[in-house]
Amino acid sequence: MTLDKLVQLVEPTLQRRTRRNRALTVRQQPLMTLRFIAFGAFLQVIGDTFGVDVAKVSRVVTVVTDCLFRLKDVVIRFPMFDDE
Repeated sequence: MTLDKLVQLVEPTLQRRTRRNRALTVRQQPLMTLRFIAFGAFLQVIGDTFGVDVAKVSRVVTVVTDCLFRLKDVVIRFPMFDDE
């Protein structure tokens, strides 16, 4: 699965109407979460990388993880046969 496909799947949940100057895009949120999961980095490191505070990173990781969990039947597929 590509990042673009993942963004399409989570966009309805992550898209928010806001007038904030520095709101995170729908694409940034899964990127932030995947970086946290893949590297096991501290929230502060992720926040420094994306230029946001630790509280925002924590909220984003929680929301995106919950969203991905709800989509688990769509995004996770285990092989059924040896040739897969």
